[in-house]
Amino acid sequence: INTYRAGLKKHTLVVDDNIRISYCVRGEKNDNTPTLLFVHGLSSDKETWLSVIKDIPASYHCIALDLPGHGDTIGFKEDSFIVYKVVDVIKAFINALGLVRPLYLIGISYGGAIASLFAAKYPQYVNRLAILAAPAGEICETEVFQTIRAGTYDILLPSTIEQLYTTIGLLSFKKINVPKQILNGYLNIRNRHIEEHSKVLNSLLSYDYQNLDDYYSTLKNIKCPTMILWGYEDKLFTRNGAQYFHNLIPHAEVHIIPDCGHLMADEHPEQIATILTRFMGNKQE
Repeated sequence: INTYRAGLKKHTLVVDDNIRISYCVRGEKNDNTPTLLFVHGLSSDKETWLSVIKDIPASYHCIALDLPGHGDTIGFKEDSFIVYKVVDVIKAFINALGLVRPLYLIGISYGGAIASLFAAKYPQYVNRLAILAAPAGEICETEVFQTIRAGTYDILLPSTIEQLYTTIGLLSFKKINVPKQILNGYLNIRNRHIEEHSKVLNSLLSYDYQNLDDYYSTLKNIKCPTMILWGYEDKLFTRNGAQYFHNLIPHAEVHIIPDCGHLMADEHPEQIATILTRFMGNKQE
């Protein structure tokens, strides 16, 4: 229902290694209309972006995809969870769709890391980049993330309604009032993928996170206009993460959203859509 209300339609596409990527799309691609490609975070899916895309002007061609190990994307191997493998899956997805420039890439949390590394590795693909609250290394860790690194995965991967309420409370600043029946349905859907999400998180923490500073050293290659967004009350990575990325990409502009936690797209979708639209609508290079 939310997909329909946001004006998107669901599709699937087979790319390298028989990975069947699920995605939703609004509008048509052409040489004159920018394509906005939205990348979700860990243990999330393409539906994360629906409330944001709903408020993006209809003139933009919008696509949100499910990453390997998430949502309805299937057929992946476990090594597809490694960050740079995911980056190459996105490249294969873009190639298979024949997306033409201008391409604007938007990623949140884990998806923000994916988007930034994609823009650094394949700069010829990306005209504009938006990074929302991406993992920012040990210097910006909070106690919550340190607890996750110590093995308490249920903070990010709740499997009971009580754990889900705790997760929402930790990752959002605003009190999100959702009926328990809806949360139970949401949790049942999440629990179908919790094994895959656990593997992704374990891969991220045991391998990728250890090499994050080396990975991010490539961000100096990003030349396209870039924007960094962060919630002032983020309890996963402190708002200093915005400065961390700004040091890596000095030409980037920074927006700190007041009264906002880590779940930016859920807490302030209209504001995020307005900021993105303003940034994407600036005079194109």
